[in-house]
Amino acid sequence: MTAAGLINTFNETGQWARLTVGTHEFLFDNKFINVDVIYQQDELHLLELSNGQDWCGFAYTWLHTEGGLPQLSEEFGTCLEAEHIASDAGTVSISMWSGEFPTHLVDFVYDGTALEMIRSVNDRSFWVGRHPSDAFLDVHLRQTLDGLLGNDLDYVWGVFDGSSTVQFFDPREEQTAGTEWLVATAIESADVQLEGKARALLALHRIDGRIVAAWQRSRGEAIEVRGDPDAWLMDIIQSDARIP
Repeated sequence: MTAAGLINTFNETGQWARLTVGTHEFLFDNKFINVDVIYQQDELHLLELSNGQDWCGFAYTWLHTEGGLPQLSEEFGTCLEAEHIASDAGTVSISMWSGEFPTHLVDFVYDGTALEMIRSVNDRSFWVGRHPSDAFLDVHLRQTLDGLLGNDLDYVWGVFDGSSTVQFFDPREEQTAGTEWLVATAIESADVQLEGKARALLALHRIDGRIVAAWQRSRGEAIEVRGDPDAWLMDIIQSDARIP
């Protein structure tokens, strides 16, 4: 219950989303089919709006319920889903990947009145601990991977998809030497097309946005490398992607 009444969301199949706060109703006709409250701080509520589309599928707005009169802020976002929500004494910050620069996070900082968009420095730390198959599903990374891998994309993706426990790791956590690459490696237990085992590596550069993929389909075959690896990453590729 809020100062303006109970919040209810209505997401019905074939209907545009709507939201009620007490006796007040907000309609999202011709725009969104889902509305959900995903965060609340006192009488401030974050609404996630979705149109169900793969491209530009999300937008956000703040709902104020103080004083008994509910009001919505302007809609904001990058078309992508929110990744992090953080707050302090005076502001709430929503972080999401940029729709314009795939290697940037964007923070939308709200103080209850004004909304400010701040582009964070390039940082892919978000990928640490995540399965590399997620990179093939990310709308922006997928565009780069399509161009990088071409007809080999499904094959490389399949090697990772068949390895459920693999994840991106930050080599700096295990080595004293610094590097800006986040790396994931996988081995396929049984290649359905070739005898032997296949290995693959996918690396995301934390700062400059480069993506490198490398794979070896079977024992004795050449290692295929796509992208622009530096000497440090080539050493990893030649050791981790090689079939012993």
